[in-house]
Amino acid sequence: MTAFPYYSSVFYTKSEKGIIVVNKENTQIINLEIKGVTCTSEHITHSVNQLNGIVKVKPSYESGNIEIEFDNSKTTIEKIKKTVNSTGYSVINTKEK
Repeated sequence: MTAFPYYSSVFYTKSEKGIIVVNKENTQIINLEIKGVTCTSEHITHSVNQLNGIVKVKPSYESGNIEIEFDNSKTTIEKIKKTVNSTGYSVINTKEK
């Protein structure tokens, strides 16, 4: 199981979502700094994409963060953070753009 992070993408389907029509005024982008990300973080991306209103998820394990674009009329920052934390990682910092 120690090698799991390196081939975890085998267990998750492509995490890209189709186009979601949102009111541009409700679109918000946040950057979450995540403690412990050392791999491609497919399971974080997969979990966040399950939330309603997620437009785009852009993880970067090199910098230990994940950028999320979402419709704030359909989900909240707190729901997103709770979802990330439920994957076993911890959100340690949140920056709104």
